[in-house]
Amino acid sequence: MSRLLNQLFIPVIAGKKAAVPWYLAGGIPVAGCIGAYQAEGANSQWASYFNLNNVGFKTLYRIGTEPTWNVVTGWGNTAEKYLATEIPPAASPNFSVIVKFSDVAADGCLFGASLGNNFAINPYNSTTPFRILYNYVTAKAPGMAGGVVAIAGINGFRDGVFDTEISAYDGNARNNYIFARNAGYNASGVVGNIQAIAFYNIDISAYVPVVTAAMNALPTLAAPPLADTMVAFGDSITVGSGATYASNRWADIVAASKRYYLRNSGLSGTVLQDTIQNTVTSIGANAAGCGRGTYDVRVTAYHPGHVVILYGLNDLRLNDVAFTDALFQNDLGEIIDAIVADGTPAANIVIGSPPYIPEASYALNSPWTGGTRIKHASYTAACAAVAAAKGTKYADVYQYMTDNGGDALIGADNLHPNDNGHAAIATCILAAMNA
Repeated sequence: MSRLLNQLFIPVIAGKKAAVPWYLAGGIPVAGCIGAYQAEGANSQWASYFNLNNVGFKTLYRIGTEPTWNVVTGWGNTAEKYLATEIPPAASPNFSVIVKFSDVAADGCLFGASLGNNFAINPYNSTTPFRILYNYVTAKAPGMAGGVVAIAGINGFRDGVFDTEISAYDGNARNNYIFARNAGYNASGVVGNIQAIAFYNIDISAYVPVVTAAMNALPTLAAPPLADTMVAFGDSITVGSGATYASNRWADIVAASKRYYLRNSGLSGTVLQDTIQNTVTSIGANAAGCGRGTYDVRVTAYHPGHVVILYGLNDLRLNDVAFTDALFQNDLGEIIDAIVADGTPAANIVIGSPPYIPEASYALNSPWTGGTRIKHASYTAACAAVAAAKGTKYADVYQYMTDNGGDALIGADNLHPNDNGHAAIATCILAAMNA
């Protein structure tokens, strides 16, 4: 079990309690912390996105360009870089957030909810230097270039000291964005650094001074053990297309269920096989970003303890005579060999068959119009054959989706799974993992 997971249980060692993690300092109940994230002292940038209080649950993710990262200064931001949390503020007083930051020299938002200035902290502004925007209410001087700020219930704090009251939040569910406050783009993200941030579903006013002190002495995080890491490798369905939130993506559901650190290495619009194309626009060239040509940077570079591969749907749909189930099977086998050679046990690899799509969807989106039920079956068989030959786990995702909803599991674009479809894929993969 990793050090981060051990932190959840605060075990007794040699007659003494182990150190309480900073986000639970002072006795905050584990259940009161929705998410805690530490960029300073993290093992890597992607490890800094994991929820320390509940590994696999509400992992941070980026939309657009992700912030820079430094082990000392944490996440660094300039324009158009931010992280999404999937943590909406609850109606006051049942919500708190605390953040440690540095190097802010101009107006901008450290974090806040989408859809305008409904919830945001701007630590520096030219006219009203410190602003806590909670239903468009509060502005407070002086500004801060760095330190620890918090909103706890209806109370505002800076560097652990009570500073101002803010109004009750209206309770509408809006996602919180780190370095931004508007959904879909970085409307006013601050230029500066964030070292750590934590969100709570309780009022932590009584704990803010001790949490602030703990944040000012953040520990260096141990590297997550390889056995606790999982790479999801595939196309847009692995990326999460069709899911309403990141937590509803099949890969996130699997990681949360198994309490793994997830690295989502999905890449939209890609195929697995590294085959010279004959009849599509890039004639005479290999498919860009193909799995066979990129597994070294998308999978083995992370030396994962677990790998789930969900490829083949784009391969079978590509309208190109050069693409065949035999070449797909060969390239998939070579990828498995490389992953095993890197150190991931074959028994910790799951190969999923190409997911289900409706019959009419085989004719959608040129040049992806070459699919048929017969080709789908042949690529499914290729996945099963590689799993049997290489000793990996196998998940017949196609058959499971066929038997448990079929067309009802597909979203409005008639291609990508909806939330129920992602849940079905996750259920099938988890059954294979646990077999």
